[in-house]
Amino acid sequence: MAFAAGGIIAKNIAGEVNQVKKAEYIDSDKSSFMPLPIESSGNSAIDLLNILQYFHSLEIFFVLCLGFYFIIMKLDWDKTNILIEKYIPLKAQKFLIWYIKSLKLSVNFLFISFWVLLFLALLISSYYFDFLVDNMDTICKIYKDSVPKK
Repeated sequence: MAFAAGGIIAKNIAGEVNQVKKAEYIDSDKSSFMPLPIESSGNSAIDLLNILQYFHSLEIFFVLCLGFYFIIMKLDWDKTNILIEKYIPLKAQKFLIWYIKSLKLSVNFLFISFWVLLFLALLISSYYFDFLVDNMDTICKIYKDSVPKK
């Protein structure tokens, strides 16, 4: 859900930059609500960079999840069971065996899901990075206009 909210916020921020191109002013109230672990600065240029950084963090998270699920997919159950029985206390063995069995049942679906999410995060961050590069003049103007003059 945070992934979808990030995409919507990125679209809104990009829309604000496009409005500045047309109207030569910016309304910072539109970007003040961000349901993500991102603070809205009220400046669309900085918010766009923050959202790009957020999507790159998501990409790293998805790659780590893919690595974890790949390891689970390739586990040999007989060797894993011997190691669990040898080194883990009896109470924890039951839970760990149940956890690995249930994870192995759903690992294929989760692996494919995280590949799709990784692809979407890469696509969105690439698109908005291109948007940032294409509109660099306007974004620099937004940033310069928002900085208090001395």
